[in-house]
Parts: sequence; C-alpha cells; structure tokens
Amino acid sequence: MALDMVANVNANNFPSTDIYLVRHGQTEANIQGWMSGWSETDLTEVGIAQAQAAGDALLDASIKKVIASDLSRAHRTAELVSDRARGGEVALVPELREWHFGRFE
Repeated sequence: MALDMVANVNANNFPSTDIYLVRHGQTEANIQGWMSGWSETDLTEVGIAQAQAAGDALLDASIKKVIASDLSRAHRTAELVSDRARGGEVALVPELREWHFGRFE
C-alpha cells in the first residue's frame, strides 16, 4: 500500500491539515456479496491484516485524531489503524455510517 504525502505548504503560509481516509477492512458481508449498510458484519482475517497494513503505512503521518462510524467494522478498523499508527483514541461518530439499505440488507 502506498500513500502519496502532500507538502504542508499553502499560498498564505498557514499551517495545513492532512486528512487520510481509510475504508474498513474486508468483512464477511463483502465475501458473500451482501449490501451491509447498517447491518453489523465482522472483519475477516484479511480485513484485520488490511487495517494493520493501513496503520503501518500511516506510521510516519503523525496522526492526531482518528474518527470512525459506530458500526463495528469501521470501529475495529479504526482501532487497528490507530494502534499501528499511534493515533490515539478512536472517536465514534454515528453520522459517518454508510447508507441504510433497509430490507435489502
């Protein structure tokens, strides 16, 4: 996994903030081809390894805050990334949930 780093420079010489977006690791629903939406689905061993690899890739990024939806797959991914990248406690924000697909889940 490669991350392109952006220089912290802008026209007015103000400090800037880098934001890194990481999708949750592979889940059981991903393997089955299900639309998971708000349904809970566990990370697979592959998903855990993916989250750890993302954290390793972000190790030198000086992560200050980690934010995730309150769904377990996102929360667990964020914890694994944060542990590896030394990003601190994970803040859960329900508004970051993906779409709810109702009876199609």
